[in-house]
Amino acid sequence: AATSVQKQTGFILGLMENAVVKSTIPSSNLSEIISRFAKVCKFRSVGVFPDQNPNSNNPCDQVEILGDEAKSKKIRNFRWDDDDDEISKLFDIVSALKLAYLEFQRAHLPYDPDKIIEADNLVVSHLEDLRKLKRLLFKTKQARNELNADAAASSSRLNRLRDEIEVKEKHLEKLKAQVRSKESEIHSLKEKLDCLVVSVSSFEFAFRAASNSIHDFAKPLITLMKATEWNLEKAVDSIVGGNVTFVKNSDKK
Repeated sequence: AATSVQKQTGFILGLMENAVVKSTIPSSNLSEIISRFAKVCKFRSVGVFPDQNPNSNNPCDQVEILGDEAKSKKIRNFRWDDDDDEISKLFDIVSALKLAYLEFQRAHLPYDPDKIIEADNLVVSHLEDLRKLKRLLFKTKQARNELNADAAASSSRLNRLRDEIEVKEKHLEKLKAQVRSKESEIHSLKEKLDCLVVSVSSFEFAFRAASNSIHDFAKPLITLMKATEWNLEKAVDSIVGGNVTFVKNSDKK
């Protein structure tokens, strides 16, 4: 599409150069140039943009061209705030420029200064549109480059964040493994503690049972020793020694 535009633009510029020296060109040659240019104007970008509607009735997309025979003709224009493709806009402007230049040539046969001025202004207007489109494309390219740079920076930051998240996730898995190990250790310690509590209770029960059995055995023995007039204090001293002091005498039992 761009190559086609360049060829058409080059041809237009060539015709414009030929028009500059029209004073030295015979009338037949000028008519031949106009005829050739009219044929070129028919080479619209048909088939390049099949979705383009050539019969658009939108008044914002059409302008009238100059000339007595062209009052009913319409050419497609565009609004600068449209979202159409830039290439389509370029084809529209080039087509309008070709038609405007054709009107400029027609104004010379017959020679009409007013129509020449009007056609010249229209050509200049379309060239100004081309300049605006060029600036728009340049700004769009700059904005796209900035967006690409921002996207690259964002992608780099995102990759760094992903790496950090991956490291944190690995560390989190290690912590979870440590927690599971501690929970297993706590469970084992609880089981051991339960066993120890049961052992202490059993020991207390056995101690009390043994103490009661000893008292039950010692009570009738002491009674018999008293009946035979044994010295109980000497008997106790012979067993525990003389260094033991009892709070109560009954504790000697």
